[in-house]
Amino acid sequence: MELKKLYDYLNAQAFGGELVPPLLFAAHVITDAKGKNRLAGWADDGRLAVRVDLLPYPLLVADLLIHEMVHQAVGSKFDHGPVFTQRAGVVARRMGLPTPGVDGSCWPMEGRPVGFYGPGVVYEREEAS
Repeated sequence: MELKKLYDYLNAQAFGGELVPPLLFAAHVITDAKGKNRLAGWADDGRLAVRVDLLPYPLLVADLLIHEMVHQAVGSKFDHGPVFTQRAGVVARRMGLPTPGVDGSCWPMEGRPVGFYGPGVVYEREEAS
């Protein structure tokens, strides 16, 4: 999967091309500031990563990218609060994605039906720790 092509497509369609292309890469391990493992991540220094083991699942990668691109658009300081959720809602309407809930932390993945990402791929929301 070509992450740059997918990013460029999503940027054009969902964000009107407003986002500055980041350093995109696939990584074996992605952790947040608290050391918790993640499927993908955005850093305000201009890096966006997706776990390498997810690349065979393009629909999941697209959803993870668009989620991280909303973080890029609003800045990481807003986490998954109202600013993130409002912008995710705009993107959802523009792209025909599931509507984000009050907590956008698992958007748009949690709005997808079972089996959406392919056989054997199950997305489950992690409980907050």
